[in-house]
Amino acid sequence: MNIVNKVNALSVNGFGLDDTAAPGRTFFVPVAPGTSDAFAINIDPSLRNQPRNIPIAATAGNPGDNTIARQIAGIANDTTFFNSQTPVEHYSAFLNRLASIGSDAKSGMKTTGLLGDQLNSQRESVIGVNLDEEAINLVKYQKGYEAAARVINTSSEMLSTLINLGR
Repeated sequence: MNIVNKVNALSVNGFGLDDTAAPGRTFFVPVAPGTSDAFAINIDPSLRNQPRNIPIAATAGNPGDNTIARQIAGIANDTTFFNSQTPVEHYSAFLNRLASIGSDAKSGMKTTGLLGDQLNSQRESVIGVNLDEEAINLVKYQKGYEAAARVINTSSEMLSTLINLGR
């Protein structure tokens, strides 16, 4: 809203092409107090479709005078505009802050993704079943069972042979 107030403060003393006395015309409609929304800014209705009414001259009846227009353009170099910054510097600082916030958000998103991947990997290692390892164990147990069965079978045959010898 600073820009509206500064432009209006300069243009209120200006003259349009057809003005003979200072009409006290502002460039923008005054913004309601407490409003800081850029959508609240409107051009003064007396200037719409009336380019001859734009108050950019410092003196009446002087068609080539653009003194007020140059003063309005000088706002671009006004360091009292925003915290000892020109509007361009303020906008540049705003964009830098916005880019920094975006970069931080992107970095945070990447870190969160990596953390999620790591947690999934840890979960899989704790609860996951390695099919190759399970197949190897199954073959080991099967061979162990077969060996135990042979031992029992051999023991049974030996016992039968001993009993048959004693008769």
